[in-house]
Amino acid sequence: IKMNDAKVLADCRGLSSGTIATLTGEPLYFIIDLIQQKFVEFVTAEQAKTPACFETWQDAWNVFKASQLETAVYGFTTKLGLKK
Repeated sequence: IKMNDAKVLADCRGLSSGTIATLTGEPLYFIIDLIQQKFVEFVTAEQAKTPACFETWQDAWNVFKASQLETAVYGFTTKLGLKK
């Protein structure tokens, strides 16, 4: 893992529940925790495939949001502000 990859991953792990709630509109902590877990798993997998693919956690979030967020919590909530 490159140094920036480690920082981005640490930042993803360190996001507060409040930040994730703001990004998703989700008020329930158990769902916020699931979203963060899936986000960290996503970033880890993407970095393994393509090192230095994200410059910031925000870059990683935007890619995650576009590709995974709905399936990350499928069956738990539809209140994610991502309706197509």
